[in-house]
Amino acid sequence: MIVSRYLRRGLAGALVFGAAVGGCASQRPAPTEAPLEVEEPRVTPPPRVDAPAAKAGAAASGPGARDRDPEVERRKMAASRQQSAVAEAALRAGDLEQALKVSREALMTHEQNAAAMLVLAEVFYKQGKHELVLAVAGSVLAIDPKVLRPEDASRAHNLKGFAYVAMGKQEAAFQAFRKAAESDDRSASAWNNLGVQYLRIGDLKTAADCFDYATQLDPGFYRAHLNLGSARRAARDWQGAERAYLAALKLRADYPEAHFNLGVLYLDAEPFPGLDVTARLTKAIESFGRYRERAIAAGATVGERPGDDIARAGKKPQKGGKGDKRSVNAAPELVSVAQADLYVELAKKGIEREKKRQERDQQRRQRDAASPAEPAKPSAEGAPPASAPPASAPPASAPPAPAPPAPAPPASSQPPVAAPAGPKPAEPAAPPPAPAEPVAPPPVQTVKPGVQRPGGKGP
Repeated sequence: MIVSRYLRRGLAGALVFGAAVGGCASQRPAPTEAPLEVEEPRVTPPPRVDAPAAKAGAAASGPGARDRDPEVERRKMAASRQQSAVAEAALRAGDLEQALKVSREALMTHEQNAAAMLVLAEVFYKQGKHELVLAVAGSVLAIDPKVLRPEDASRAHNLKGFAYVAMGKQEAAFQAFRKAAESDDRSASAWNNLGVQYLRIGDLKTAADCFDYATQLDPGFYRAHLNLGSARRAARDWQGAERAYLAALKLRADYPEAHFNLGVLYLDAEPFPGLDVTARLTKAIESFGRYRERAIAAGATVGERPGDDIARAGKKPQKGGKGDKRSVNAAPELVSVAQADLYVELAKKGIEREKKRQERDQQRRQRDAASPAEPAKPSAEGAPPASAPPASAPPASAPPAPAPPAPAPPASSQPPVAAPAGPKPAEPAAPPPAPAEPVAPPPVQTVKPGVQRPGGKGP
């Protein structure tokens, strides 16, 4: 087994988006550049062990598998999965060393424990060892399909996608996230992450479909609601974006990123149905204020953002890495509390400008009311206009004079063709805090979106 070779060589380490995701074409600093929320792998409970799966695992364990006792193999896999559950808990608690140690022990107990491999891969991801992430995730996908669960295959493809993003390989990442959704089409996380990729390339319709499908699969998935709002904001669907952001806040009231993105929406959405300029910008100030309070409460300082997530992938090399050049495909800068303060100042200045405009309009109306227009003076009765030439009829025998040719328009008079204007998609979102408790889903008719390859090609 590939993982066993890596373990024997001592390559033991540890491993692990969304959208953050809207747009504004104004002259002020781009408030639409809010990071996307990308969903990192979720905690999965240890799978139920049954006799057929144990027998299949024993049959696919490599050379000498025929001589193995199926009952012994079943007991070994059950013990290994208990160990991998402990390793998973240690990983979620942030104890990477313990997660690494126990996951290796689980693989020593049974080398085809996919859950242990996935923990190992996540540890490697958190340590920045992206090549090892690809190797271990590949080992998971090499397990016999009769034994490998769809959710484990989807999680392995997701991890490969995260690694490719961190390495600046966006096309490979795109394909990995597509395979994650194809491997388990009921995985809300996979569809959310795929939607982030479509949002990055500007395919707003497909991105919104992916996010919407993720929220149907898991109505309590507040990150997908946030990303759905960002996709709609980029498409200038202001009210649809507002509904999605408010849905995320309904699921998690202290969600800083939702408050920030809602503030960006009110700052940029002009005009916003049902709100005048002053009311809209006031809402923006209130939303940024809530973001600031919750971000600082979460431990952020004025120049930082709470949490961390795949949005940081590709920004800076790991300590000890080669060079310090940033990837061309790096994720957007994280939004700081100071940036939110800047947007508050922009909103206040906008309110001041609107106030002055209203004052000027009122003064003009008052001047118009106080100074009625003078009627025009009539001309003298019977006097012909001074400019009228004396009328004279041409002689009957004279031929009609030819009309002068119309002058040809100069070449420069042709109006320039303006390039079509369109919304500039932004990259909203934020680092993922702890997942909220899922809300009981209402009965919905879920429709899986039809995704396509990057660049608009068919699937």
